[in-house]
Amino acid sequence: PRVRYFEGEDGLEAMDRYGRNLLKKNTEILSITPIDLVEKMFPERRKKSLGERVKLGIKAKAIYTNAAGELPGYQNKAELREGIFIPRDKLPINSTITIYPDWGVKFYYYDEKKPYGVVIEDKGIAENMALFYGLAWTGAKEKK
Repeated sequence: PRVRYFEGEDGLEAMDRYGRNLLKKNTEILSITPIDLVEKMFPERRKKSLGERVKLGIKAKAIYTNAAGELPGYQNKAELREGIFIPRDKLPINSTITIYPDWGVKFYYYDEKKPYGVVIEDKGIAENMALFYGLAWTGAKEKK
């Protein structure tokens, strides 16, 4: 596997773009994310990244927290997202895991002073993380 480390706001933005050229049209990514923290730290980058993903027709499955509550169905549909909302008090995460089943996994940590992240490029790890994600998705649906 190839492992890359990114640090700071600029680093996380670079990490977000990293591997975008490897995404295949009409594929699906999997994530667990605190949407409100991402929007707070990277409001413009999130909009741009989301637009790029939608333009490519890449769907997302997301287990997410959001201080403002559950996203409306029309927003999930427009953003090609199937989402499961979990209140922050039940899932107080400060990080995002994004799984690209074809090539790797990204781990973001939203430290207010120095955010950082790690990318692991390895199809085998990505496939296994997708299996773990399936368990998390099932558990999140049951908790809903």
